[in-house]
Amino acid sequence: MNMSLFFPNNRTYCDAASTTPVSKSVARAMKKNQLIFGNPSSIHAEGVKARALLNDARRRVAKAVGVRPHEIIFTASGTESNNIAILGSIRALIEKGCASDSLHIITSNLEHSSVLQPIKALESEGVKVTYLDGVPDGVIREQDIKNVLSDRTALVVLSYINSEIGTIPYVQKIGSFLRSVRTDRVQKGNDLPLIFHLDASQAPLYVPIDAERLYVDSMTLDGHKICGPKGIACLAVRERVALVPITYGGGQEKGIRSGTESLELIYGFAQALEDAHCLRESRVEKVGAVRDTLLRLVTTHIPDAIVNGSLIHRISNNLNISIPNIDPEFIVLKMDTRGVAISTKSSCLKGEEESKVVYSISKNKERARTTLRFSFLPSARNRDAVRVFQALRGALGR
Repeated sequence: MNMSLFFPNNRTYCDAASTTPVSKSVARAMKKNQLIFGNPSSIHAEGVKARALLNDARRRVAKAVGVRPHEIIFTASGTESNNIAILGSIRALIEKGCASDSLHIITSNLEHSSVLQPIKALESEGVKVTYLDGVPDGVIREQDIKNVLSDRTALVVLSYINSEIGTIPYVQKIGSFLRSVRTDRVQKGNDLPLIFHLDASQAPLYVPIDAERLYVDSMTLDGHKICGPKGIACLAVRERVALVPITYGGGQEKGIRSGTESLELIYGFAQALEDAHCLRESRVEKVGAVRDTLLRLVTTHIPDAIVNGSLIHRISNNLNISIPNIDPEFIVLKMDTRGVAISTKSSCLKGEEESKVVYSISKNKERARTTLRFSFLPSARNRDAVRVFQALRGALGR
Protein backbone atom coordinates (compact mmCIF):
# COMPACT_ATOMS: atom_id res chain seq x y z
CA MET A 1 0.00 0.00 0.00
CA ASN A 2 1.36 3.42 -0.96
CA MET A 3 0.97 5.70 2.06
CA SER A 4 0.81 8.96 0.10
CA LEU A 5 0.78 12.09 2.25
CA PHE A 6 -0.54 15.61 1.96
CA PHE A 7 2.64 17.68 2.06
CA PRO A 8 4.00 20.55 -0.10
CA ASN A 9 6.85 19.69 -2.47
CA ASN A 10 8.81 22.83 -1.59
CA ARG A 11 9.33 21.67 2.00
CA THR A 12 11.25 18.75 3.52
CA TYR A 13 9.66 17.67 6.75
CA CYS A 14 11.98 15.76 9.08
CA ASP A 15 10.11 15.98 12.38
CA ALA A 16 7.83 12.92 12.19
CA ALA A 17 8.47 12.09 15.86
CA SER A 18 6.59 15.29 16.71
CA THR A 19 3.66 14.75 14.36
CA THR A 20 2.87 13.46 10.88
CA PRO A 21 0.61 14.71 8.08
CA VAL A 22 -2.61 12.82 7.46
CA SER A 23 -2.33 10.25 4.67
CA LYS A 24 -4.68 10.36 1.72
CA SER A 25 -6.23 7.00 2.60
CA VAL A 26 -6.98 8.24 6.13
CA ALA A 27 -8.48 11.47 4.77
CA ARG A 28 -10.72 9.43 2.45
CA ALA A 29 -11.86 7.20 5.32
CA MET A 30 -12.72 10.21 7.45
CA LYS A 31 -14.59 12.00 4.64
CA LYS A 32 -16.59 8.85 3.87
CA ASN A 33 -18.03 8.85 7.38
CA GLN A 34 -18.59 12.58 7.89
CA LEU A 35 -22.33 12.25 7.29
CA ILE A 36 -22.76 9.71 10.10
CA PHE A 37 -23.29 12.30 12.81
CA GLY A 38 -25.36 10.40 15.37
CA ASN A 39 -24.36 9.94 18.99
CA PRO A 40 -23.35 6.28 19.53
CA SER A 41 -25.10 6.35 22.92
CA SER A 42 -28.48 7.23 21.39
CA ILE A 43 -31.08 4.51 20.67
CA HIS A 44 -32.71 6.05 17.58
CA ALA A 45 -31.73 5.15 13.99
CA GLU A 46 -28.93 7.73 13.76
CA GLY A 47 -27.46 6.57 17.04
CA VAL A 48 -27.69 2.90 16.11
CA LYS A 49 -25.89 3.58 12.83
CA ALA A 50 -23.19 5.51 14.69
CA ARG A 51 -22.82 2.69 17.22
CA ALA A 52 -22.36 0.14 14.41
CA LEU A 53 -19.63 2.31 12.90
CA LEU A 54 -17.92 2.68 16.29
CA ASN A 55 -18.02 -1.08 16.86
CA ASP A 56 -16.52 -1.73 13.44
CA ALA A 57 -13.65 0.72 14.08
CA ARG A 58 -13.04 -0.81 17.52
CA ARG A 59 -12.86 -4.27 15.97
CA ARG A 60 -10.34 -3.08 13.34
CA VAL A 61 -8.14 -1.36 15.92
CA ALA A 62 -8.25 -4.41 18.21
CA LYS A 63 -7.19 -6.67 15.35
CA ALA A 64 -4.24 -4.38 14.54
CA VAL A 65 -3.11 -4.45 18.18
CA GLY A 66 -3.76 -8.15 18.83
CA VAL A 67 -6.38 -7.72 21.57
CA ARG A 68 -10.14 -8.19 21.83
CA PRO A 69 -12.48 -5.32 20.85
CA HIS A 70 -13.68 -4.73 24.42
CA GLU A 71 -10.03 -4.21 25.44
CA ILE A 72 -9.79 -1.01 23.37
CA ILE A 73 -10.53 2.35 25.04
CA PHE A 74 -10.61 5.36 22.70
CA THR A 75 -9.09 8.56 24.08
CA ALA A 76 -8.19 12.01 22.76
CA SER A 77 -4.40 11.70 22.93
CA GLY A 78 -1.43 9.53 23.82
CA THR A 79 -1.00 11.71 26.89
CA GLU A 80 -4.51 10.85 28.07
CA SER A 81 -3.96 7.14 27.40
CA ASN A 82 -0.74 7.11 29.43
CA ASN A 83 -2.41 8.98 32.29
CA ILE A 84 -5.33 6.54 32.38
CA ALA A 85 -3.00 3.53 32.31
CA ILE A 86 -0.73 4.83 35.08
CA LEU A 87 -3.08 6.71 37.40
CA GLY A 88 -6.02 4.41 36.73
CA SER A 89 -4.20 1.17 37.55
CA ILE A 90 -2.42 2.38 40.70
CA ARG A 91 -5.50 4.14 42.08
CA ALA A 92 -7.53 0.98 41.45
CA LEU A 93 -5.11 -0.86 43.75
CA ILE A 94 -5.37 1.89 46.36
CA GLU A 95 -9.18 1.74 46.22
CA LYS A 96 -8.89 -2.01 46.69
CA GLY A 97 -7.05 -1.42 49.98
CA CYS A 98 -3.34 -1.19 49.13
CA ALA A 99 -1.51 1.59 50.96
CA SER A 100 0.19 4.08 48.63
CA ASP A 101 3.57 3.60 50.26
CA SER A 102 3.33 -0.17 49.80
CA LEU A 103 3.27 0.14 46.01
CA HIS A 104 6.31 0.41 43.73
CA ILE A 105 6.62 1.63 40.13
CA ILE A 106 9.57 1.12 37.77
CA THR A 107 10.15 3.48 34.86
CA SER A 108 13.15 5.29 33.37
CA ASN A 109 14.42 8.83 33.03
CA LEU A 110 14.20 8.34 29.25
CA GLU A 111 10.40 8.47 29.19
CA HIS A 112 8.03 11.04 27.70
CA SER A 113 6.59 13.69 30.01
CA SER A 114 3.13 12.10 29.71
CA VAL A 115 4.62 9.09 31.51
CA LEU A 116 6.88 10.86 33.98
CA GLN A 117 4.42 13.53 35.16
CA PRO A 118 1.60 11.18 36.29
CA ILE A 119 4.20 8.95 37.94
CA LYS A 120 5.62 11.95 39.80
CA ALA A 121 2.06 12.80 40.90
CA LEU A 122 1.72 9.30 42.37
CA GLU A 123 5.16 9.62 43.96
CA SER A 124 3.97 12.78 45.73
CA GLU A 125 1.10 10.68 47.13
CA GLY A 126 3.53 8.20 48.67
CA VAL A 127 4.02 5.60 45.93
CA LYS A 128 7.64 4.40 45.67
CA VAL A 129 9.26 4.95 42.26
CA THR A 130 12.51 3.74 40.73
CA TYR A 131 13.78 5.72 37.73
CA LEU A 132 16.25 3.70 35.67
CA ASP A 133 19.16 5.91 34.68
CA GLY A 134 22.61 5.87 33.18
CA VAL A 135 22.02 3.52 30.25
CA PRO A 136 24.75 4.74 27.84
CA ASP A 137 23.14 3.46 24.63
CA GLY A 138 19.62 4.39 25.70
CA VAL A 139 18.40 0.77 25.56
CA ILE A 140 16.62 -0.66 28.62
CA ARG A 141 17.31 -4.37 29.10
CA GLU A 142 15.74 -7.19 31.08
CA GLN A 143 18.58 -7.11 33.63
CA ASP A 144 17.92 -3.42 34.34
CA ILE A 145 14.40 -4.36 35.45
CA LYS A 146 15.57 -7.41 37.40
CA ASN A 147 18.02 -5.27 39.38
CA VAL A 148 15.29 -3.08 40.87
CA LEU A 149 12.20 -5.32 40.91
CA SER A 150 10.65 -6.02 44.31
CA ASP A 151 7.72 -7.98 45.71
CA ARG A 152 5.80 -4.69 45.87
CA THR A 153 6.38 -3.64 42.26
CA ALA A 154 2.91 -3.13 40.82
CA LEU A 155 3.67 -1.31 37.56
CA VAL A 156 6.49 -1.13 35.01
CA VAL A 157 6.21 1.65 32.41
CA LEU A 158 8.47 1.99 29.36
CA SER A 159 8.33 3.50 25.89
CA TYR A 160 8.48 1.10 22.96
CA ILE A 161 10.32 3.72 20.90
CA ASN A 162 12.07 6.58 22.64
CA SER A 163 10.55 9.76 21.22
CA GLU A 164 13.85 11.67 21.19
CA ILE A 165 16.67 9.27 20.39
CA GLY A 166 14.59 6.54 18.75
CA THR A 167 16.03 3.65 20.75
CA ILE A 168 14.10 0.40 21.30
CA PRO A 169 14.30 -1.44 24.65
CA TYR A 170 14.17 -5.22 24.86
CA VAL A 171 10.41 -5.09 25.24
CA GLN A 172 9.60 -8.72 24.45
CA LYS A 173 12.24 -10.10 26.83
CA ILE A 174 11.19 -7.67 29.56
CA GLY A 175 7.53 -8.55 29.07
CA SER A 176 8.23 -12.30 29.13
CA PHE A 177 10.26 -11.92 32.32
CA LEU A 178 7.55 -9.86 34.04
CA ARG A 179 4.89 -12.40 33.09
CA SER A 180 6.96 -15.20 34.64
CA VAL A 181 7.35 -13.14 37.82
CA ARG A 182 3.59 -12.60 37.95
CA THR A 183 2.99 -16.34 37.59
CA ASP A 184 5.50 -17.01 40.38
CA ARG A 185 3.73 -14.47 42.61
CA VAL A 186 0.40 -16.22 42.19
CA GLN A 187 1.96 -19.54 43.13
CA LYS A 188 3.40 -17.95 46.28
CA GLY A 189 0.10 -16.34 47.26
CA ASN A 190 1.14 -12.76 46.45
CA ASP A 191 -1.97 -11.28 44.82
CA LEU A 192 -0.37 -7.93 43.92
CA PRO A 193 -0.60 -7.57 40.14
CA LEU A 194 2.50 -6.77 38.08
CA ILE A 195 1.33 -4.59 35.18
CA PHE A 196 3.53 -3.83 32.17
CA HIS A 197 2.44 -0.66 30.36
CA LEU A 198 4.04 0.27 27.05
CA ASP A 199 3.89 3.72 25.47
CA ALA A 200 3.92 2.65 21.82
CA SER A 201 2.93 6.00 20.33
CA GLN A 202 5.97 6.14 18.03
CA ALA A 203 5.94 2.46 17.09
CA PRO A 204 3.30 1.20 14.59
CA LEU A 205 4.89 2.43 11.36
CA TYR A 206 8.15 0.58 12.00
CA VAL A 207 7.79 -2.24 14.55
CA PRO A 208 5.13 -4.90 15.31
CA ILE A 209 2.61 -3.93 17.99
CA ASP A 210 1.00 -7.27 18.86
CA ALA A 211 0.27 -6.94 22.58
CA GLU A 212 0.26 -10.68 23.26
CA ARG A 213 3.59 -11.31 21.56
CA LEU A 214 5.12 -8.40 23.45
CA TYR A 215 3.69 -9.69 26.77
CA VAL A 216 2.31 -6.26 27.64
CA ASP A 217 -0.78 -5.59 29.75
CA SER A 218 -1.60 -2.15 28.37
CA MET A 219 -0.38 -0.11 25.44
CA THR A 220 -0.78 3.49 24.26
CA LEU A 221 -1.19 4.30 20.55
CA ASP A 222 -1.62 7.78 19.07
CA GLY A 223 -3.19 8.73 15.74
CA HIS A 224 -1.11 11.74 14.75
CA LYS A 225 2.18 9.85 15.08
CA ILE A 226 1.17 7.36 12.34
CA CYS A 227 -0.22 9.61 9.56
CA GLY A 228 -3.63 9.70 11.21
CA PRO A 229 -5.63 12.60 12.66
CA LYS A 230 -4.82 14.56 15.80
CA GLY A 231 -7.17 14.31 18.75
CA ILE A 232 -7.56 10.53 18.69
CA ALA A 233 -5.64 7.74 20.39
CA CYS A 234 -6.38 4.55 22.24
CA LEU A 235 -5.41 2.56 25.29
CA ALA A 236 -5.32 -1.17 24.64
CA VAL A 237 -5.71 -2.74 28.07
CA ARG A 238 -6.08 -6.43 28.84
CA GLU A 239 -9.15 -7.55 30.72
CA ARG A 240 -7.06 -8.67 33.71
CA VAL A 241 -5.99 -5.07 34.45
CA ALA A 242 -8.27 -3.17 36.84
CA LEU A 243 -8.65 0.55 36.12
CA VAL A 244 -10.55 3.39 37.72
CA PRO A 245 -11.45 6.52 35.72
CA ILE A 246 -9.46 9.71 36.10
CA THR A 247 -12.31 11.80 34.63
CA TYR A 248 -16.05 11.37 35.14
CA GLY A 249 -19.10 11.92 32.98
CA GLY A 250 -21.43 9.94 30.77
CA GLY A 251 -19.79 6.56 31.22
CA GLN A 252 -18.63 5.98 27.65
CA GLU A 253 -15.73 3.59 26.91
CA LYS A 254 -16.68 1.22 29.76
CA GLY A 255 -16.84 4.16 32.16
CA ILE A 256 -13.08 4.65 31.96
CA ARG A 257 -13.07 7.51 29.47
CA SER A 258 -16.33 9.46 29.45
CA GLY A 259 -17.16 11.72 26.52
CA THR A 260 -19.04 11.32 23.24
CA GLU A 261 -16.87 9.37 20.80
CA SER A 262 -15.68 11.19 17.67
CA LEU A 263 -16.55 8.73 14.90
CA GLU A 264 -14.72 10.62 12.17
CA LEU A 265 -11.46 10.67 14.13
CA ILE A 266 -11.84 7.08 15.33
CA TYR A 267 -12.41 5.80 11.81
CA GLY A 268 -9.36 7.74 10.57
CA PHE A 269 -7.32 6.24 13.40
CA ALA A 270 -8.44 2.70 12.50
CA GLN A 271 -7.42 3.29 8.88
CA ALA A 272 -4.03 4.69 9.93
CA LEU A 273 -3.31 1.63 12.08
CA GLU A 274 -4.20 -0.75 9.26
CA ASP A 275 -2.06 1.24 6.82
CA ALA A 276 0.86 1.18 9.27
CA HIS A 277 0.82 -2.62 9.22
CA CYS A 278 0.93 -2.82 5.42
CA LEU A 279 4.42 -3.10 3.90
CA ARG A 280 6.04 -2.37 7.27
CA GLU A 281 9.17 -4.41 6.52
CA SER A 282 9.84 -2.72 3.19
CA ARG A 283 9.18 0.69 4.79
CA VAL A 284 11.74 -0.02 7.52
CA GLU A 285 14.37 -0.88 4.93
CA LYS A 286 13.59 2.07 2.65
CA VAL A 287 13.42 4.75 5.35
CA GLY A 288 16.41 3.23 7.15
CA ALA A 289 18.48 3.71 3.99
CA VAL A 290 17.45 7.38 3.89
CA ARG A 291 18.40 7.86 7.54
CA ASP A 292 21.75 6.13 6.95
CA THR A 293 22.47 8.47 4.04
CA LEU A 294 22.08 11.44 6.39
CA LEU A 295 24.21 9.66 9.00
CA ARG A 296 27.05 9.14 6.50
CA LEU A 297 26.93 12.77 5.37
CA VAL A 298 26.94 14.06 8.96
CA THR A 299 29.77 11.83 10.21
CA THR A 300 31.87 12.53 7.10
CA HIS A 301 31.49 16.30 7.00
CA ILE A 302 30.76 17.20 10.65
CA PRO A 303 33.33 15.08 12.52
CA ASP A 304 32.56 16.61 15.92
CA ALA A 305 28.91 15.49 15.74
CA ILE A 306 27.99 12.85 18.34
CA VAL A 307 25.24 10.30 17.69
CA ASN A 308 22.98 9.87 20.72
CA GLY A 309 21.77 6.34 21.44
CA SER A 310 22.32 2.94 19.91
CA LEU A 311 22.30 2.73 16.11
CA ILE A 312 21.45 -0.98 16.28
CA HIS A 313 18.43 -0.97 18.62
CA ARG A 314 16.85 2.05 17.00
CA ILE A 315 13.83 2.94 14.89
CA SER A 316 14.81 3.30 11.26
CA ASN A 317 13.62 6.87 10.68
CA ASN A 318 15.44 8.52 13.60
CA LEU A 319 18.82 10.21 13.94
CA ASN A 320 19.64 12.25 17.03
CA ILE A 321 22.97 14.10 17.24
CA SER A 322 24.75 16.64 19.39
CA ILE A 323 27.09 19.22 17.86
CA PRO A 324 29.28 21.05 20.37
CA ASN A 325 29.03 24.83 20.74
CA ILE A 326 25.84 25.39 18.74
CA ASP A 327 22.55 27.04 19.58
CA PRO A 328 20.18 24.25 18.52
CA GLU A 329 17.04 26.40 18.33
CA PHE A 330 18.88 28.87 16.11
CA ILE A 331 19.91 25.98 13.84
CA VAL A 332 16.29 24.78 13.65
CA LEU A 333 15.12 28.26 12.65
CA LYS A 334 17.92 28.68 10.08
CA MET A 335 17.06 25.32 8.54
CA ASP A 336 13.39 26.29 8.50
CA THR A 337 14.21 29.28 6.30
CA ARG A 338 15.87 26.80 3.93
CA GLY A 339 12.68 24.77 3.70
CA VAL A 340 13.61 21.98 6.13
CA ALA A 341 11.79 21.17 9.39
CA ILE A 342 13.64 19.40 12.22
CA SER A 343 13.54 19.68 16.02
CA THR A 344 15.85 19.81 19.01
CA LYS A 345 14.04 17.42 21.39
CA SER A 346 10.51 16.37 22.25
CA SER A 347 8.08 19.16 21.34
CA CYS A 348 6.43 18.58 24.75
CA LEU A 349 9.53 19.95 26.50
CA LYS A 350 9.21 23.65 25.66
CA GLY A 351 11.21 25.81 28.02
CA GLU A 352 13.69 23.07 28.88
CA GLU A 353 17.26 24.10 28.11
CA GLU A 354 18.49 20.56 27.58
CA SER A 355 17.31 17.12 26.60
CA LYS A 356 16.65 15.10 29.75
CA VAL A 357 16.98 11.92 27.69
CA VAL A 358 20.42 12.76 26.31
CA TYR A 359 21.57 13.93 29.73
CA SER A 360 20.40 10.65 31.25
CA ILE A 361 22.52 8.57 28.86
CA SER A 362 25.56 10.89 28.72
CA LYS A 363 25.65 12.85 32.01
CA ASN A 364 26.99 15.70 29.86
CA LYS A 365 25.01 18.95 30.00
CA GLU A 366 26.66 20.45 26.92
CA ARG A 367 25.86 17.36 24.88
CA ALA A 368 22.29 17.41 26.19
CA ARG A 369 21.94 21.11 25.39
CA THR A 370 23.11 20.87 21.77
CA THR A 371 20.88 18.09 20.42
CA LEU A 372 19.20 17.99 17.01
CA ARG A 373 16.55 15.38 16.17
CA PHE A 374 15.88 14.23 12.61
CA SER A 375 12.88 11.91 12.11
CA PHE A 376 11.88 11.09 8.54
CA LEU A 377 8.38 10.49 7.17
CA PRO A 378 7.43 7.09 5.68
CA SER A 379 7.55 8.71 2.24
CA ALA A 380 11.17 9.90 2.63
CA ARG A 381 13.64 9.50 -0.25
CA ASN A 382 17.43 9.85 -0.43
CA ARG A 383 17.05 13.31 -1.90
CA ASP A 384 15.37 14.32 1.38
CA ALA A 385 18.45 13.23 3.35
CA VAL A 386 20.69 15.23 1.04
CA ARG A 387 18.50 18.32 1.32
CA VAL A 388 18.38 18.03 5.10
CA PHE A 389 22.16 17.80 5.26
CA GLN A 390 22.67 20.75 2.91
CA ALA A 391 20.34 22.87 5.04
CA LEU A 392 22.16 21.77 8.20
CA ARG A 393 25.56 22.57 6.73
CA GLY A 394 24.31 25.96 5.59
CA ALA A 395 22.81 26.72 9.00
CA LEU A 396 26.10 25.79 10.68
CA GLY A 397 28.02 28.02 8.25
CA ARG A 398 30.34 25.15 7.31
